[in-house]
Amino acid sequence: MLTDRQVKSLRTDLPQVEVYDGSIPGFGVRVTNKGRKSFFLFYRARRAVDAGRRLRRVTFGSYPYVSLADARERAKTILLEIGAGKDPNAGSARQYVQRRSTHRAGRTLAHPKLRSILPEGYLPGTFGELAAAYMSQYVWLHSKAPRHYETDLKRDLLPQWKDKPLSEIGRREAAALLGVIVERGAPKLAHNLKSRLGAMYNWGIDHGLATTNPVAGMKPLATRGSRTRYLAEKEIGQLWSVLDSRPHPSSDVYKLILLTACRPGEALGLRWDEISEDGTVWTLPEERSKNGMAHRMYLTPAAREILARRRPAAGASPYVFASDSTQGGPLRFLWKHNAAVREEVGFSFNPHDLRRTASTHLARLGVREEIREAVLNHRKRGLRGVYNLYEYDRETREALELWGDAVMSAVAQQGQCQEKAA
Repeated sequence: MLTDRQVKSLRTDLPQVEVYDGSIPGFGVRVTNKGRKSFFLFYRARRAVDAGRRLRRVTFGSYPYVSLADARERAKTILLEIGAGKDPNAGSARQYVQRRSTHRAGRTLAHPKLRSILPEGYLPGTFGELAAAYMSQYVWLHSKAPRHYETDLKRDLLPQWKDKPLSEIGRREAAALLGVIVERGAPKLAHNLKSRLGAMYNWGIDHGLATTNPVAGMKPLATRGSRTRYLAEKEIGQLWSVLDSRPHPSSDVYKLILLTACRPGEALGLRWDEISEDGTVWTLPEERSKNGMAHRMYLTPAAREILARRRPAAGASPYVFASDSTQGGPLRFLWKHNAAVREEVGFSFNPHDLRRTASTHLARLGVREEIREAVLNHRKRGLRGVYNLYEYDRETREALELWGDAVMSAVAQQGQCQEKAA
């Protein structure tokens, strides 16, 4: 009988592998070499017209968005329906899964996650209704990365279009919205948003919620290549000085990204219960990690000072970087603060460049590549990921201590320069 821990740890180098659960005949989980996991059920149709009662399969739910316990219950329900003479593959398996998904999430506003993006509901016929249906009936049931859709809606789409009738959103409105994102220095984000917006509208057309797709046929947006920007030692000191002069939670987020080399979204969502009792280790849970891997980060004295400073400001919020505008929820965005900081510091960068800065200087300080990759929480590639399961806790701690000392040295040099200038 499979356990949740076993399902989490399943990996394969083959195109796909099917692992069966001992509790329900024919029920199991399929694992691909790309890390995708989905539940399935083999059965034999009981209809007399089905000559030979050949073996069939129905697939439903992607892990971890459908839990093992929920998948077992769904498998039992399907078996009961088969026993009553119903065939899940009547028509096609895809149509059957779609019908079950629609039935399960038909009460759109009842979906437990929906209030996080539409706390006040939506008006019929508006973009808000399309977003609610798409998230409830497709993304949260089938998407491997629903957080990207949630972020797009919260940050760029719902603030502009929540109550806007779909009939008033055309090519011009879509192009204007994407243009604003490009102008703020995020062309790749605009490109990805266009793709996800197109998928949402296509789904809405298939389900009778929309009649046109405003981004269909739109030329691909120009995107920059991979960024290579990182901060030099002098720039680290200058940035830290500016952040010290701006007592805003975002300033401490920037510092934490720089000191731990974490991803910006991971820092924004940091919870107090992710910090160890002695305050020296931050354990990022796998559900908040981009690659689905839990990650432990050592917190240097400078990082611990940030947490100590945030504790009174957070109040009763479970989040370290709580936002007044979200009633104790986490900060959501950094780009507005980033524009003000860039103007004051006098050079260009974005929050992810701070992560690249940490990695680049760790290389300069002589830290081996596999340790730097462990600090960044990157998956081990190729055979290393299969045969090297060591987690480098001691080595990453030493690397972050070395990097923390280098950051504080750059900050001290900046302070000396300011004193001489004064």
